[in-house]
Amino acid sequence: MMQVRWLNIIPLMSAIIQKNTIDSIKPEMSENMKFASAVAETGMLLRDSEYKGSSSYESVLSLLDSISDIKSDESKAEFAELVKKMADMPKSDK
Repeated sequence: MMQVRWLNIIPLMSAIIQKNTIDSIKPEMSENMKFASAVAETGMLLRDSEYKGSSSYESVLSLLDSISDIKSDESKAEFAELVKKMADMPKSDK
């Protein structure tokens, strides 16, 4: 169960909303969530983030390949092409 509390400025009173989140959990990510995850993972790789974990351009491409409308959406297809080019670039040693 998730609870959110906020303060109404006029009149000064607080309210609470409760929503059971167990029913809203889905076993698989939506297409938009997959794309957002791929973008975030790519950003972490580009910045060499300490939070990237075991991320790789190959895992980003795998995630992008699982999106059904990747070919029909021009911006998603262009992003996938950019990731493919980044994956093919030689790795540089710092």
